[in-house]
Amino acid sequence: MTYFKYLVFHSESRALEQYAIAFLLLTVAAVGQKAGPAVTVTIDPAFDRHGLQIMSYSSPGFQKALTQLVGSETVSSLGPLQPHILIIRNSTPVPLAKFVVRYPRTNASGQTVDGTITTTVADSALGSDLVLTPDNRLTQALNSNGRIQITGQAITSLVGATIGSEFDPMRFPHAIVSLDLVIFADGGVVGPDQAGVVDLEKAKSEVENVILAQLQDTSITDNDVGAWLKDLSTATVPVDANRRPDLV
Repeated sequence: MTYFKYLVFHSESRALEQYAIAFLLLTVAAVGQKAGPAVTVTIDPAFDRHGLQIMSYSSPGFQKALTQLVGSETVSSLGPLQPHILIIRNSTPVPLAKFVVRYPRTNASGQTVDGTITTTVADSALGSDLVLTPDNRLTQALNSNGRIQITGQAITSLVGATIGSEFDPMRFPHAIVSLDLVIFADGGVVGPDQAGVVDLEKAKSEVENVILAQLQDTSITDNDVGAWLKDLSTATVPVDANRRPDLV
């Protein structure tokens, strides 16, 4: 696993990321116009610096770009989900493999419901332009280059279910769409990673290395390995105050 091969190159310091997010808040003018809720889109400038152009509902040319990618019928079917959709244009020679988008929503009582969607795009769907939606099934279909056939009626049904259960503007009058992390096919990463995905992948990698070392140690009996694996399966990973794996 080589997810963090280019971590230093692609990822900025935490302080710089916090400054960058504060510096660039793209607010979608959706109230009373194109969408029911107020939808705020936050795009870290680090993405642009590393060859990733992010388009949101309020971006000039968004509708045209979305239509070119998925077709006019599909755009119509996406309807009320459009303010929550992002388009990623990759100008680098390295394909994109995984994306993390955060969707915090605030209800009428002021309570915030967080939601994080991690999407892995199949190799057959890798391309320079990708469409990200809050529904993984829909995202996979829209980026399948026709390999996954989906009708306008099916899209409308998925959109209705997603909006109805998770993004209903009557329940959540304010929502945020925040691109949190992009992982390249070569292991490079870009983004503030507030969801802690990089830390989680590091923790997984460390566990894999420990298990491999135990299995390769000829001084340990099969029974001891079995007992060790049993104990490991019931162990819990400690987390810090931000609910990230505590590796210290």
